[in-house]
Amino acid sequence: MDLRKKLSVFAIALFSFYFLLKVVDWFLADVSYSRGRAMADAGYLFEAEKSFRKATSLWPKEPAYHRELAVVYAHLAQVSADEEKAQFLDLTSLEAKKTLDLNPRNLLSLKSLVSTYFTLAQIDPSYQVQTENIVQRAITLCPTDPTLWYFKALVLLGEEREDQAKLALDEALRLKPDYVKAKEAKDLLPVL
Repeated sequence: MDLRKKLSVFAIALFSFYFLLKVVDWFLADVSYSRGRAMADAGYLFEAEKSFRKATSLWPKEPAYHRELAVVYAHLAQVSADEEKAQFLDLTSLEAKKTLDLNPRNLLSLKSLVSTYFTLAQIDPSYQVQTENIVQRAITLCPTDPTLWYFKALVLLGEEREDQAKLALDEALRLKPDYVKAKEAKDLLPVL
């Protein structure tokens, strides 16, 4: 076999080995992600955080892994002592930013981040503006989703903008007339 053929065979073998390693990384990342989801659903937040961190380290370009890690960090911020709370808030923001950077038009990610930022805003009101921006971004992508209008109303209520919140609730109810949460929220508003 001449040198050219040997180099070609070596290159193909090297590429195949590299590809196999990537498939294994992807598989292990997905296993870690699934474990993280199970742990988060069962309420084991620290175990979920470890699994999601492993998934993001194995496959850093997958927005779903970063999205779920942001959700877990937000929940950890809710239940943490004050000295840890700031750290978890920062980690949530970092993972949320990575999620958006990787896929800024993914509606599932945006809806999850709406909920995540809403949680952050309840912990620290300085996240209110970011929450409103994420909600508006999601509404721009999917203006017919009543849950997004409902979340927009909740954000506006947090900013004591009842008149605009009423308009958002009206839109949610126009899109889904039997939306119980939106009806209940609207009934709690003062008559405007």
